[in-house]
Amino acid sequence: MQLLTATLTSKPREVQTKHGPRTVADLRLPDGSEAALWRPGGDRHLLSYRKGASVQVTKDHKGKLSLVDTAAQPAPPAPPASPTAPVANQLEGQSKAEIAQYVTDMAALYSYCYGEAVTHLAQHEPPEHAIRGAASSLFISAQKRFDLA
Repeated sequence: MQLLTATLTSKPREVQTKHGPRTVADLRLPDGSEAALWRPGGDRHLLSYRKGASVQVTKDHKGKLSLVDTAAQPAPPAPPASPTAPVANQLEGQSKAEIAQYVTDMAALYSYCYGEAVTHLAQHEPPEHAIRGAASSLFISAQKRFDLA
């Protein structure tokens, strides 16, 4: 299974098929080829995109495309407002550059874990949430095993 960033070549649209209503979008893949991405009818997530937008898709070993549904991930809760010292004062002891490097390293580790989950689960054609769950488990395990937290 491959994770790809594709570009919409037209606005997603609703069509009627012999299997009922479906949502379809025409994509240009990174290799320059064009393909159609089919989703269930009335798919609000896909319909929210416009022509020219970039979307992440997975391509399985049979060539089937699936939309990476980033909207399904819950937004992190907002941190409580602190009436005390500003954030800059709370960073004493660690430089902003060190924090930025740590965040970059953790993002790279998660990205690697996600790619490995996609690669090793491809033969099973799992839903996106299963890939994210496996990637998160790999990420947490790596952090614990190598004391990266």
